[in-house]
Formats: sequence, structure tokens, C-alpha cells
Amino acid sequence: MTGRQSARALDRPELPHQIFDALRPPCPGPFKPLLPPLSENPIPDPAPASAAEPQSPRKTKRMQTRRRVLEAALSVFQETDFESAGTAEIARRAGVSHGTVFTVEPTKERLAVAAFDGQLRAIGEAAFTVMLTAAEPLPLLEQLDYVFEKLYTFYSVHRGVSRAIMREVLLTTRPDGPGDHDRLLKDFLDGLEFLLRVSITRGMLLPKTDTTALAGAIFGTYLLFLLALLNQAFPDEAIRRQNCRQALQAILHGHSPAPLSE
Repeated sequence: MTGRQSARALDRPELPHQIFDALRPPCPGPFKPLLPPLSENPIPDPAPASAAEPQSPRKTKRMQTRRRVLEAALSVFQETDFESAGTAEIARRAGVSHGTVFTVEPTKERLAVAAFDGQLRAIGEAAFTVMLTAAEPLPLLEQLDYVFEKLYTFYSVHRGVSRAIMREVLLTTRPDGPGDHDRLLKDFLDGLEFLLRVSITRGMLLPKTDTTALAGAIFGTYLLFLLALLNQAFPDEAIRRQNCRQALQAILHGHSPAPLSE
């Protein structure tokens, strides 16, 4: 059964096109196949200009410079802790002047947000795809646990830079509007709501469930335990995961027609 046929069989709505669009190539069904290893293409290629809107050489050069700087930033941040990572080294690897780095993003924190955006989108996209296309879907609690842990694992491995990313997203006001990670979090929230809507068609949630409100509560839990992970609030990851599952179970209680997975 193809992705399109399975979607029809479930009578579920189409996947919102705004979710992780940056990394979704054309495919015949509503869900794209799993992504290649992250290291193969950590920074999405700039979108080609349409025939109606030719791209100026200056804009093309600016986009190419941005890509080189973000790729260099990603490699530097992956090799050392965030505080020790130097923007001068990023400039050297990108082959640009030190000042040019700050024309791409004005701070090291925002460089980190932009550099890791592609990897986080890839992880989220792959996790949602696995859960939404499974021939035998897991219980909803297990699906949420799977998606959360895939992202939490990334943040745990890159704990230092992840703290900087969350400080930038949660505590910094951007005069120029939402940034990469703000959009990523919004797309993640949309993905959660879509997963809940599909769960209704699968009989895992009551038909009258307010998926917007429920997704918001689940998203709040995701952020709460992400901050707990980054601040090492639990003595070990097993206890953190157990507490997160219990919180999700409490949120889902009353919305499910059958007992949730323990």
C-alpha cells in the first residue's frame, strides 16, 4: 500500500504542508521517505529562483555565503563546547572575514540556532514519519515518547549549544520577527496536532477531542522536560523519561477510549 493509499484508508487529512517543508522533497504520497544520514546535508540548499523571479547575482552570492558560514558553524559547534567555540574559527573554515560571520547572524547564539535548525528538522520529520506511516501504529503514548526521545537525544548530546539555543528562543526578543528555531517549534506544534488528528481516525482518541488544546498541553510538557534535561534536573535519563511519560499519560487521560500504555 502506498503512502497515498494508506492515507485514504485511514480517512485522515493531508499532512500540513508547512511542517518541516525545508527538508521535504517531492514524493507521490503525503509523507516523504526517511531522510539520509544528517551529515550528508546538514544545511538545506537555498531554494532555486523561479523563472518569474530571477535571482540577482548579489542575492545568490549572499545565500551561498550564508550556507558556507552555517556549515562551518555547525562543524565548530559539534567539535567543541559552545562557550569555547570561536567565531573567528567559523570565519576561517567558511573562507570569509570575521565581520562577514555577523552579517549572517548577529550573535553566536543565533548562529547556533540557524546552524542546527536543519538537523533538528530532519530528526523531527523522521520521527513523525515513522509514527504516521507505521503499518501497525503504536499506542499514542508510545508515539509521543518516541518523538520526544529522538529530539531529547539530540539535545542531550549537544547540551551546551542546546542551552544557548533555548536561551535564544525562550528569553530573547527578536525585533526582526520569528527566527529559525521559533518557526521550528511552531512546526513541531503543528506536527503534534496532526498526529492527534490522525489518532482520532485510528480510534486512539475520542472523536470530539480538542486537538489544538491537547497539542498545546503536550507541547508544554515537551518544553518543560527539555529544560529539565538541559539543566540536569533528574539524577538520570531513565527517571526523566519515566516522569515525562507519566505527565503525558495524565494529559491524555480522559481523551482516550481505551486504557493508555503504562
